[in-house]
This record gives sequence, structure tokens and C-alpha cells, in this order.
Amino acid sequence: MCLLLLLGGCSSRQGVEAFIAPNVPLSLPAPTLAEPLTRQQLLLASTQGKQYQLLTALEAGPQGITLVGLMPTGARLFKVRYDRSGIHSERLLPLPGSALPPPAQVLADVMLCYWPVADWLPRLPAGWQLKDEGDVRRLTDPAGELVTEIRYHTWQGHREPVSLTQHRFGYALTLESLTP
Repeated sequence: MCLLLLLGGCSSRQGVEAFIAPNVPLSLPAPTLAEPLTRQQLLLASTQGKQYQLLTALEAGPQGITLVGLMPTGARLFKVRYDRSGIHSERLLPLPGSALPPPAQVLADVMLCYWPVADWLPRLPAGWQLKDEGDVRRLTDPAGELVTEIRYHTWQGHREPVSLTQHRFGYALTLESLTP
């Protein structure tokens, strides 16, 4: 999710579009949730044969979503905010040698984990499917091929993501909640 944002150090404002597969754009759902969501997570990202660790803080609610990424040492790598006026990002420290997606892509992963399927369905391209089946959420293309798979476990009555595999872009995330 979050680790995949680590690019050079700058600030930018973007539209609300991401890609769910190469050359397949997707408009993100509204950046608001009826019930506030706060999570602190340790992420292990695997991409291009490399692994990275990242601490993230996520806050989402009626005003929008904010995602902050920190190195395990506590140094801030990025901050991304998505509200009614769009996506705003600050990238402070890069990870050397990483060819990772832009902020909207990271937000798409976060939102794909936490936002209700009903919020996504009207935004999916024709023929694409997003389904919850037990503790797994799957995004498939019109041919029925698996594009993204999110695995969950139930913790204190809430379904929490524990892994996300993005088959088309070739990365996997393991998520460990640090929020009590």
C-alpha cells in the first residue's frame, strides 16, 4: 500500500485517478468514510525481488483520508491527503533504487482494502469484478483473471487486511496492525 509511494522529495497535487492494471485507469471512490478509521501498521513490501519495511499511519473519516509513511527509524518518507479537492502529496525521502507507483496508486491500494465493495463497483471498468468471499477480497478482469487479492482476518469484531497481492504490477504487501 504505502511503501509503494517512495519517490523523490517534492510536493504535488493530482487528480483522483489510479490504475488497477497497466493502462487500466480507475477513478477512486469519494475520500470519505461515515465512521472514522485510524490505523498504524508495519508493512513489508516485496517488489522486483526486493523487500522494504515501512511504518504507516492512516486516518480516514468524513473530511478525507491521510496516509503518512515512516522509515522504521521514524524518519518521515511521505504524506498523502485525499479530500474533496483532490490528492495532495509530499515526498520527503526516497528509497534508493525503487521504481514504485505514484501516490494515487498507493491510495487506491489502501482504499481497496478498507472501502466497501459497494463504493467501488460503479467505478470499475466494464467486465471487472470485485468480490468479498469470506476473508478474501478479489479483483478480477473481464477474462476472470485475478488482478488483486486482499486477505483479511477478523480482529476485535473488525475485518483487517493482512496481505495484498497485486499480480499485474508485481508487488505484495504484508500488513501488521500496530493499533491497539
